[in-house]
Amino acid sequence: MTTTAERINNAVIKLDWVAPARPRGVKLAVAELANHWVKYWNSAERRLSPPLAQAARLSRYAAWYTRGWALMPETVRAELPHPQEIDATVWSALEDQLTYTIEGNEAAARAAAEAAKKLAKQLEKASGQLVKGVVIVGGVATCVLLAYAYARMPRI
Repeated sequence: MTTTAERINNAVIKLDWVAPARPRGVKLAVAELANHWVKYWNSAERRLSPPLAQAARLSRYAAWYTRGWALMPETVRAELPHPQEIDATVWSALEDQLTYTIEGNEAAARAAAEAAKKLAKQLEKASGQLVKGVVIVGGVATCVLLAYAYARMPRI
């Protein structure tokens, strides 16, 4: 499923791509919209903001796309997504936010599971080293006690 921002991106870029050269003012207006959109699309603000925080801005871009779409001839409009397909409503932003949150939770769960596996391996390795250490200390202690017992044994 595509997000609202992705739908707007696809629509604006396609609008810029298929906009006819004549009349020149229309092509310039569409190019200006595309330039503004590309700056926003590549911005850190868009990448770091949750979808719900972007809702108002995306709604404005969708409205600008609708205006550009309306300026196109009917043959060009047939190649473009209809503005109603973009759905830049608050409900769409809320759906994107829920998807964003769920995907984030799933990613966190996967990361936690990986961390738990690594920790289990490290604990297994550490416990193996601890057991070896205890066996070595026990062996040395046994040898010392046997040597002490042998030294204290009466000679016949």
